[in-house]
Amino acid sequence: MVLVSDTHLSAGHPEGVERFLRFLRGPCAAASRVILLGDLFDFWVSPAQVRDPVLGGVFEGLRTLFAGGIDTCFIEGNRDFAATPELAAAGVRRLPDVDVIESGERRIVVTHGDLLCTRDVRYQALRRVVRRSLMRHVLRALPERAALRLGTGARAGSRRETMNKAYGDMGLVPDAVAALLRAHDADALVCGHVHWGKRFAIDIDGSPRDVVVLSAWEDSGTYVRLDEGRIDFVTFA
Repeated sequence: MVLVSDTHLSAGHPEGVERFLRFLRGPCAAASRVILLGDLFDFWVSPAQVRDPVLGGVFEGLRTLFAGGIDTCFIEGNRDFAATPELAAAGVRRLPDVDVIESGERRIVVTHGDLLCTRDVRYQALRRVVRRSLMRHVLRALPERAALRLGTGARAGSRRETMNKAYGDMGLVPDAVAALLRAHDADALVCGHVHWGKRFAIDIDGSPRDVVVLSAWEDSGTYVRLDEGRIDFVTFA
């Protein structure tokens, strides 16, 4: 099984898309299951984006996985939650915001990661609003140009907001991580969102639990390979 997050694919960076397609043809094609842990795209605001010749290659690559019998799944990220219908048309199955994988004798909880940034109160409030079905419908109904302007503006605003926030406000909150692992009686957590690109242990009730936080692909391109409970933290060359 392969898990990856925060690839941030963009029509403006075709080299990043080509790298991801090599990843699909390599590690993913050799896996029994692939889980995309959100922010597959830099931003997704319009169904019309699927017609872009660069991004269209991503959907073709995902359809190839599906045709090969590889179970390909998706957890919505903060940048691409609106892409779910287009991904579903390519054979990608949506998972809940938090899901549990049983591998060997281990239980691994997987999520995008933004729900664990509980100190970022403004973001959590915005998340609740934009994920509502009405807001999704409005977004998909916008004309293509208006939607793309909105998406570009939202990304620029997010960058400004990030620069003005304390790092601690944006990071994973240890108590939230511990609560999630307890709630699902999980041995490990795999997530992305904060782009840390590191693996560490957290002590919960005297027992160490494994935490893997994937990087953004423009930084290093890490992914997880999971086999019979073994978690390998890998960089895609």
